[in-house]
Amino acid sequence: MATAIPRQPQEHHRRVRAMTLWLLGTVLLVVAGFITYYLAVGFDVREQSTVQAVTVMPNDRDLVVRSVAGSPGCGDPDGIEVNETAEQVEVLTWVVTPQGTRWDFECQDTATTVIDTVRLSAPLGERTVIDGAHPGAEVEIAGSLTELIDGH
Repeated sequence: MATAIPRQPQEHHRRVRAMTLWLLGTVLLVVAGFITYYLAVGFDVREQSTVQAVTVMPNDRDLVVRSVAGSPGCGDPDGIEVNETAEQVEVLTWVVTPQGTRWDFECQDTATTVIDTVRLSAPLGERTVIDGAHPGAEVEIAGSLTELIDGH
C-alpha cells in the first residue's frame, strides 16, 4: 500500500520565499554599496613603475635605485621588491594612486623621479640588474651617485 507524502503547509512556502527575497535584496544592497564606494570614493590602485637606473655603493651590496613615479597623489612610491638569482637581480618598484578608481579622478601626466636604496643579500658582482616592470630589460648602472641623481 502506497503512502501519500503530506504536502508542506502553504505558510512554509511563504516563509522560504520571503527569506529568499530578503537574502537576495541584502546581496543586491551590498553590491550597490560597493559599486557606489568604488566610483564615489575610490579604492587605491597599485601599479609597477619603471626602474631607470641604479648605482652600486662601495660595499657592493647596496643599490641606489632611480625610478619613475607620478605627480603627488597620482603615483606615490609604494615600495621596492628585489628578486636575486646567481645571474641577475630583478628590481621591481611600485607606485600607488590613492582613490584611483573614483569616477571623476584625473591625474596630470607628469613623471617624478624617486631615489631609494635597497640592500642585496649578496654583493652584486657580475650579475645584471633587470627592471621587474619590463622583464628582460637590463637597467643602466650609473658610475656614481651623482651621475645617477643627475640622470646622465
